[in-house]
Amino acid sequence: KGWWAGWAMQTQFYWTQHFPAKGKIELVQTYRPVVGGSYITADNDGAGSIKLYCGSTDLLEKIKQSKSKYPAKQGTDAVLMERTIQYILKTGNNWNGPIASFQLSVVADSPDDLVLTCMPGLKRVAPTRYELVRTSYRPDSDLDLLILQPNR
Repeated sequence: KGWWAGWAMQTQFYWTQHFPAKGKIELVQTYRPVVGGSYITADNDGAGSIKLYCGSTDLLEKIKQSKSKYPAKQGTDAVLMERTIQYILKTGNNWNGPIASFQLSVVADSPDDLVLTCMPGLKRVAPTRYELVRTSYRPDSDLDLLILQPNR
């Protein structure tokens, strides 16, 4: 207790593709991201964790409620597990025109999970599903997502 591991990992995927000259193509990309993580302890209000993901004071209250509902297990001080996802989107501005149809779907494990991002428009559409749909989309930032999960 009192010691923290400190490391960072970065993974890049790339590939070469060939497209027909003067032809139209439809590009559909599906991606299951690498998920990073940490945790929020019983004596931490979570403000530092949620700041990077545009979390509000309402969310601090939800974190407090979650901590009451799911206290730390014996032998650990982790109350909420942090699942972080980053994805490069702003390179879509390099394309010849906007992304015609963009859909982001996030499926949490439980309705008690808290999903945060600074990307405006992400809405809960089902107890564990969040979606964002945009047309003619020109992303001006990358996707940074945080999912807080009670340590059950």
